[in-house]
Amino acid sequence: MRKIVIAVSSLVVFAAMAIPSSVLAYDPLPVCTDTQAAGSAVCTDKGNNTSDPLTGQNGLLHGIATIIAVVSGIIAIIIILTAGLRYVTSGGDAAGIKSAKDAIIATVVGLVIIELSDAIISFVLGRILP
Repeated sequence: MRKIVIAVSSLVVFAAMAIPSSVLAYDPLPVCTDTQAAGSAVCTDKGNNTSDPLTGQNGLLHGIATIIAVVSGIIAIIIILTAGLRYVTSGGDAAGIKSAKDAIIATVVGLVIIELSDAIISFVLGRILP
């Protein structure tokens, strides 16, 4: 039963990452239609192809999120390799096998969370100034 729950959960997570969903997002800059605020720095940049150095496609926040995701991915690969080595060299010890399996499962869950958070950050930053 536990294997079925894990398989279905994994399928749901991967399906959620693969299928884009439509979102009714709130426009954070509706004041740009107002004539009084139309000349502000925020409103004159909205809709242009200029890139904001903080939240743009190659901005600081996106760069930091990418660096954290890459470093976390490298650490996760190292943890999976060492847990696999512990699994192979456990010599039939039940506690060693369980510890290695738990480390692998936790690392895979962590990788899924890292990937989802990177996707969420990219989505949110893309919606700030389209």
